[in-house]
Amino acid sequence: MNMLQLNRECDCFPIARSQVDKAVLSLTDNKQMKYLLSDRAHYFASTPVFLSRQTINAMTEQISDIERTLKTPEFQSAIFDHSALAAFAPARSTQGAFMGYDFHITEDGPKLIEINSNAGGAFIVNAIRKAIDQPYGETEQAIADMFQKEWNLSGRSGELKTIAIVDETPNDQFHYPDMLLAASLLERHGLNVIITDRKELRYEKSGLYVGETKIDLIYNRLTDFELSAAHLSDLKQAWLDEAVVVTPDPRHHALHADKRNLIKLSQILPAIPQTLELNANTADQLWAARKDYYFKPFAGFGSRAVYRGSKLTHSKWAEISKGGYIAQKLVKPPLRLLGGGQAELKFDVRVYTYAGKPLLMAARVYQGQVTNLRTEGGGLAPIIEIADPITTCSRASD
Repeated sequence: MNMLQLNRECDCFPIARSQVDKAVLSLTDNKQMKYLLSDRAHYFASTPVFLSRQTINAMTEQISDIERTLKTPEFQSAIFDHSALAAFAPARSTQGAFMGYDFHITEDGPKLIEINSNAGGAFIVNAIRKAIDQPYGETEQAIADMFQKEWNLSGRSGELKTIAIVDETPNDQFHYPDMLLAASLLERHGLNVIITDRKELRYEKSGLYVGETKIDLIYNRLTDFELSAAHLSDLKQAWLDEAVVVTPDPRHHALHADKRNLIKLSQILPAIPQTLELNANTADQLWAARKDYYFKPFAGFGSRAVYRGSKLTHSKWAEISKGGYIAQKLVKPPLRLLGGGQAELKFDVRVYTYAGKPLLMAARVYQGQVTNLRTEGGGLAPIIEIADPITTCSRASD
């Protein structure tokens, strides 16, 4: 039995929701957390996902290949044609916190689906690792070190003291528990942490403030990746003036997560599925072959406005073919058995990285066209490394 068979055929190693909730609550003293978890019924999967060391190594090698390619002057020149702001960004030596490399696992190995900046869920994932007795302390230290390194790489003098975690109405975000765990972790490492709405940021000559507190570093959870909205003008100007460190920032997104990058990467690196721009020159070809493609917006995130070609209507095609979309060759997601063998759900694998090095991994288990956290039995899942091939499936009921 190989790794994919094990995931598809073995309903083993169930994870009780209560043990995950307990682990999350042990990592924060925030009074809201218990209620927030109860309001997110499908946040955590009821099963782990199994990966072989060979598969993990293959993902790591692909990430290294991509990172090397992104650093070449030729590639950066092409990227910065899309974003003049990113090309002339300050603090060019910072790396960007929490890049997320997402893969589908196939019989031919892992296939990159996309790269995301400010990939959410890492702190929750580490809590799930604690719940199943996987090592989590080293990851905590690596995360704290990541923010300190971003501060050092920015060329700032003095000590990093205050971090603001910034989003649009953060307490309304689905991943708000993840932000609370981030704050608790960083506070354990001696930092002052504020979770704040972008409306609370105020830029003055002496720096960027929330109330009377001066902010040293922004952990950016916003999805306006170029800080282009008028209501982000204070944050954007403070970043351009190097009055605050922002991570990830518009340059990090342009380098890693603009979906147009996949077009060139797929031409250079054979493991990446073929990706084309949907435009007037390719529209007829792609409509004819639409069942073989996913269509994604250039600056998309969280599976929003992503369409499987086989489900596209003529009216939606007329809308997206006006521009702003890539077409990526369909790679079917693998399957995970759960629920007493009653359900087969899809999954993908996310590798959270910093400076091209893995911090931790997780799976997202779901049902539907795209990943979601709304599926019974699905949600964020830990990765368990196994030998491949294995000879038996040890079921919980045996």
